[in-house]
Parts: sequence; structure tokens; C-alpha cells
Amino acid sequence: MLRHLLFVLVLAGTTVSPAAAQESGGDTRVAVQKVRDVLTVWSVGQAPRENASHTYVLTHGLCGADDRFGKMAQALLVQEPKANVLVVDWSPGADKRIVGFPNPCAAADRIDLTGDMLGVFLTRLAKKKCFDPAQATFIGESFGNGVNHRAAICLRKNGLKKAGRALVLNPAPSCSGYPTPLFTVPFVQSIACTSESWLDARSAIANKRVLLKSPSPGHLDQHSHGMRWLQEHLNAG
Repeated sequence: MLRHLLFVLVLAGTTVSPAAAQESGGDTRVAVQKVRDVLTVWSVGQAPRENASHTYVLTHGLCGADDRFGKMAQALLVQEPKANVLVVDWSPGADKRIVGFPNPCAAADRIDLTGDMLGVFLTRLAKKKCFDPAQATFIGESFGNGVNHRAAICLRKNGLKKAGRALVLNPAPSCSGYPTPLFTVPFVQSIACTSESWLDARSAIANKRVLLKSPSPGHLDQHSHGMRWLQEHLNAG
């Protein structure tokens, strides 16, 4: 399961190569929170249950969610059926464009609002005993890591425990329009998984950094390799 994989990453070296991919089935999602023009939070399999074994929060980056996140969520639920798996779709803020091209500066301006709304929702879940920050893993891609960081900060401000883990996939650098967060502050454990792409942050932002070797030389493909790599390892495990 993912928590075992994170433990292995902490103890292992800093270079990880891709594993063989396997197909993942479709997912069944339940919309459990909607904030118009900001975000929709989906719970995979069923609505969030009380006293779940763990909670996984998946958050996409620039340009919005795609099927990788649904497949990733389903793979997590297969690995840990008693967990709550939440997918955060903040496409209204993330999919900002100028004459058809992605506008990272406009998307960056929506990260704090989105993270705050996610933090408020998770706080409400905690009060219903459907979310325990200490037993949670936040998985973000690029700008999605900023949303997760902001949500974890919100949890602390609301008097909840420090969030357990952050898996920071291909974090965006500060030059993209949003300051790269320091994940060691609101998370007990954090691992930044980066590629050689210039679109990935190079600064020390987590407890550990893992270098992912993508088979693609393209910077855009490398910048999205982390989510593919993680799903491949889950499916192979």
C-alpha cells in the first residue's frame, strides 16, 4: 500500500526508476462538497466513512483534473478498501487560459482560496469523525501541492492535529507564479518527488527528495511523470 511505499522511500536512495504499468478500472465517485467556481471534492467508492483506516487526498495541478486522478484514486481504494479516498477537482481555478494557452499566474492566484475551502471542508469532516489529519496522506501534483499545503495550514489554524504525510509530486517552482511551500511545517512527514524538468522546484521543501527518472526527454512529460510513476508502483505492488 502507499503508506508502505512512503516508508520505503524515506529509507531508500534518492533515485527511482519507473515500474511496469498495469491497467486500472473505472471509479465510482460521490460529490461530497461543492463550492461554485472554486472546487468539487469527490469521495471514491462511497461517502467518507467514520473511523476510516486512512484518508488520501488527491489534488491536481494546472489545467484541471484528468483520468489519471480517477485511476489513482481507484488504485488506492483497491489497496486499502477501508480508507477514505478524496479527489479534489479545482478546475475552475486551475484551468485558466490566455488565447487557448494555460495561464499559470491566473491559476496561482486561486491556490490560497481553494486550499482554504478544502481545509474548511476537511475540518467539518473531522468533527464528524470522518477525517483524522494524523492518519492522512495528501498527494498533489504541481500547483495541487500548494492547495494541499494551504489546506493543511488551515487545519492547524482550526485546532486540528498536524497532517500526517504529504507526497509532493513534481512541485512547481516559485517562478511559476506561486511561492513553493515548505511542507515540513504543516506535515509530520513529506517527500518531494521531482524529475529533471525545469518545471519542477529544486529547493529543499520536504523532509526528503526523490529523483524520478522519466523515460521521456520532454519537460512537460517529465513534469507530469510523478503521478504515472506512483500509479505504476501501486498497480505493480
